[in-house]
Amino acid sequence: MSIFVKRLSDKIPVGLQRRLLQMNADTTLPIGMTREDKELGGTQVSIFSPPQSPSDQCIFYMHGGGHLAGNPDTHANFLTLLGMSTGLDVIATNHRLAPEHPFPAGLDDVISAYDALIETGFSAENIILMGESAGGNFVFALLHELCSRRQPPGLAIALSPWTDLTAGGPSYRYNARADHALVPHAFTVMRNAYAPDENLRNPLISPVFGEFSAAPPVLIEVAKTEILFSDADLMAKRLQEFGVNVDLEIWPDALHTFQVVMPKLKESREALKKIVDFIKNNKPITSKVASKRNAGTMDISA
Repeated sequence: MSIFVKRLSDKIPVGLQRRLLQMNADTTLPIGMTREDKELGGTQVSIFSPPQSPSDQCIFYMHGGGHLAGNPDTHANFLTLLGMSTGLDVIATNHRLAPEHPFPAGLDDVISAYDALIETGFSAENIILMGESAGGNFVFALLHELCSRRQPPGLAIALSPWTDLTAGGPSYRYNARADHALVPHAFTVMRNAYAPDENLRNPLISPVFGEFSAAPPVLIEVAKTEILFSDADLMAKRLQEFGVNVDLEIWPDALHTFQVVMPKLKESREALKKIVDFIKNNKPITSKVASKRNAGTMDISA
């Protein structure tokens, strides 16, 4: 299967990519899990809530798909597993996609949803940014933006993040054959659709060039054999330049975003446990939310 997928990774039209992902979408929820679809700051989001989730902490999730495909339905299996494993609400953005809506449309949606979440009364220190692949790109682009405002979130987690659209890292060359699912040209196709005629060193496009003063602890998970290994490694080093506490977890040989696409794998279960432990070990000392949220008047429908 990986050989078949890899041969077509830079040739499948966007429309077909979306249809294939949608065919595998599973919106069946485990017992006790609920889902609510609504609008947050003008952006559609899906909120996956496990039983007895705390009202003062959540995961703000941005899905992958090369900025071209994906939505909360295509990621529902992983999002429900993430919510059940962490015990936290998972707020997943259904942001606009390229090529119909190139940069900065999708990122604008993500930022608008995050800002609206803060306006509902959530404390920034209780929000965990998380995403995979292109969603990991949004994790660090948003983190760069929030650090520039001096309003960083509580934590950030990225799975195989795509952080350097200039493709400057060496793994684009030395992992061209080792990667189980993608070829380097696939990232050129996605980049040209997402950021045509843009300065690729813009930190909102390639957050590996971003500024991260006062950023919170960060967990990055990646496979050593991925084309995007350098993106993860260089991102970790960039964060460390700003004194950020970074945990870079490297799997010796795994599929790109294996945690999401194959959650039943032993490696995926181990990776998810590391995510759960990372969140537990870095829980804010105080657990504050705005008074209107404590009063039970939170409304994230607008």
